[in-house]
Amino acid sequence: NDKCIMSMLVSRIVPVYNVADYVGKCLESIANQTYTDYEVIIMEGNSTDGSREIVTRFCENHPKFRPVYQAKPIGLMASWMEAVPLTNADYIAFLDGDDMFESTFLEKLVGKVEKYNVDVAIANFFYDNRLNNKGLTKHIDPIEEGYYSGNDIKLIHSSIFPSSHGHYLSPSRCCKLIRKNIFVDNLKYCDTSISSAEDVNIMVPVMLSAHRVYYLGEPLMYYVKRHDSISHVFRYDTLDMYDKLIKILHKAASDKNLNYETELKDLYNVYGIHWVSYVSNSNLI
Repeated sequence: NDKCIMSMLVSRIVPVYNVADYVGKCLESIANQTYTDYEVIIMEGNSTDGSREIVTRFCENHPKFRPVYQAKPIGLMASWMEAVPLTNADYIAFLDGDDMFESTFLEKLVGKVEKYNVDVAIANFFYDNRLNNKGLTKHIDPIEEGYYSGNDIKLIHSSIFPSSHGHYLSPSRCCKLIRKNIFVDNLKYCDTSISSAEDVNIMVPVMLSAHRVYYLGEPLMYYVKRHDSISHVFRYDTLDMYDKLIKILHKAASDKNLNYETELKDLYNVYGIHWVSYVSNSNLI
């Protein structure tokens, strides 16, 4: 039974920039949560497509939602680094402005936090390709639903590294409820010059710091696939960013006295594949 016996404030962070076609549904999916003890901080990056106006109107009618109006877009990573100190809860969660939650997302994950006192509670999610008339696809994680601690936590740690050999545990911020102090402790590994695989930059170090994790196999989030999202835009310096990212993850693992050399070496294969995909889908050829 995941019904919450006690009330636990959760802080939700929502970065928003030029997602006018999606942000209304995103915010509604938070407002419609069955678990109601939460606050929402919206980092609005001075959008040019009307997103700011949508956020303003929404927040006027929803007092739990607090907008922060940025003077200019500063990027996804810098936005969450600014947002985290503004939160009041012991646990934080994220949702990007073009994605959505099931109404029971918070209720079910808070239930796991309260029952098991975990550092991170994780839900599965859907890839939402309905914009491309391809429907929903359930993400496949390589682990079984359940509570992980002690020696079992090594499976979580090894699975969080993106792999070229098969399925891995998604490093997304947005399908997780995270103990705030662990997230804050790992912000030192964030490099704001990295604008691809930002979630890997923060969530691999965070998950390597987690000692108790619950994984819920039920999909409770919708990751909307759109061709113009920042994860699908080619950049000439992408390969350099990947090299920098892998060096950061090496340091994070070393600082925590953990040895995941095999997983780290495989990241070069993973990001090499990504690079070829970016080039082949760009206007360079």
